[in-house]
Amino acid sequence: MPEDSNFVPPPENTPQSFLIKLVNFLGEEDFEDSLTRFLRENASKVELRSQGEEQTLETYTIYQAFLTLVEGKLEGFASREGLNAAQLQAALLQAKKADESANTFLDALIASWDFDVFIELVQSFLQEEMNTSENGEGNGEEEEETAGIDNDAEELFM
Repeated sequence: MPEDSNFVPPPENTPQSFLIKLVNFLGEEDFEDSLTRFLRENASKVELRSQGEEQTLETYTIYQAFLTLVEGKLEGFASREGLNAAQLQAALLQAKKADESANTFLDALIASWDFDVFIELVQSFLQEEMNTSENGEGNGEEEEETAGIDNDAEELFM
């Protein structure tokens, strides 16, 4: 839960309460650090091609590794919340529609079952890394924030 003394939790069984539970769970699991590390190690290896164009084996292999990483984290959350995979996906999509400030954060999760969203996530990450290096804001490895994933979880509560 946020440490803001003025924070009023949303009603139970709403997209916002779902997001709070998810963010808290993933925060316990160092999810953001895992994604950051994964994208730093692999995003530059992804060969970006037009949508519908056949992807390289290496890109598909990287996507499969991403899928394994995210699914492992999400399965733990779904299990704790008593959700099956379809219910979890539906809740994530509903949360995305209900809270635009969470879109990038949720896109990272949704990318685990949609290859095109994964490619968009990689493109966004690479663009942010390029912007960061052009602005002289560090070498990318010491940054605590990551493209598209950075403070979106915190922004859910602001």
